[in-house]
Amino acid sequence: MKSMWFWRVLAVALLFGTGPGRADGRHHTPPDSPEGIVSVDTFSRHDLKQMIEDEYRDEIPWEQAFGEFVDVNAYVPNLTVQETYDYFQDIYHLEDWTISVRNVEPMGQLNGRNRYVAAENMPPGGNIYLLEEKHPESHTVDWWVGHSPDDIWMHYYIRVIDAREFMGRPGVLLTWVNFGHANFEQDPVLMQGFLMMRIAHAAERDNMVKVLNWRAAGNTGPVDDQVKHELELFDVENYDAMYIWYTVASQMTPTVAWSDLYDGFISSHFYVADTPKEATWAYLSDPKHMAEWTVSLRNIHDIPGSHRFIGIERLSPQGLILGEMSISEESNSFDLKMSVVGRYQHLFGNTKWMT
Repeated sequence: MKSMWFWRVLAVALLFGTGPGRADGRHHTPPDSPEGIVSVDTFSRHDLKQMIEDEYRDEIPWEQAFGEFVDVNAYVPNLTVQETYDYFQDIYHLEDWTISVRNVEPMGQLNGRNRYVAAENMPPGGNIYLLEEKHPESHTVDWWVGHSPDDIWMHYYIRVIDAREFMGRPGVLLTWVNFGHANFEQDPVLMQGFLMMRIAHAAERDNMVKVLNWRAAGNTGPVDDQVKHELELFDVENYDAMYIWYTVASQMTPTVAWSDLYDGFISSHFYVADTPKEATWAYLSDPKHMAEWTVSLRNIHDIPGSHRFIGIERLSPQGLILGEMSISEESNSFDLKMSVVGRYQHLFGNTKWMT
């Protein structure tokens, strides 16, 4: 087994060695570089920084911001990850914090997932059907929703993570993503509803936070109509359904400010056609491949006996990177944490992590 001194010497060699992303910033394209790749291998640092700055927009069209993926996030300082997950993973608690889903009942299984039927008290009303998939190891829940018991396709993904670990603050972070679907694009009415989800689900997120804080204060009883009134939840118990509909619709704007969309959370989602999930997961979950798809992280080497690696950041902030990848095979997700090791800092000393 190689000693720690070996890895220290290797890190120094990487940090001060030469490579495609040289300090002179000259344009260099490796002969095997795929066409169209934007990185330190194909553009100078100056050009890369300029390309990044040129992508900034003061305003983003609403449909561009929320037309394919809808992110609803929150920071809650007074809770723990486990108590938060224990609450929202219970599908019956949808009756507490959603605007209008009520009377959730089990309905067997569909395709190996638990299926439920519930009443939808917003237009067009009637029954809705839900599937659930839980991943306690990553504190993740997937829900699918539809209006037919055998065709349930609208996908919601919710996860809770430790705010101390990811933001250096006490409490938890809630992340919630709704995914666009071809069915939305084929029906203008459905598409309009999808474009309203950012407003509706933000209200439901706020409802959930109020209920979670209420429970964190020591309250253990049911969230009945009186509690909902006291907490001023935005739901059908406190407001007329049509008032809710018009309130949500009225908050849609032609554009979204960049600072509002990318304030406390930065999300990046994309659709890749004709790519098997298994092959994609195998590729992304190997940290060595980051040298191929990241803009500027290069010379990546595993640290034996750990899930950590070292590499060189060649854009900004330049220098030696210490990284760690935590993988959840069950939910096909991973957390990537990296920090820049200061020039005068002990090489493998304490660092500040970011994801």
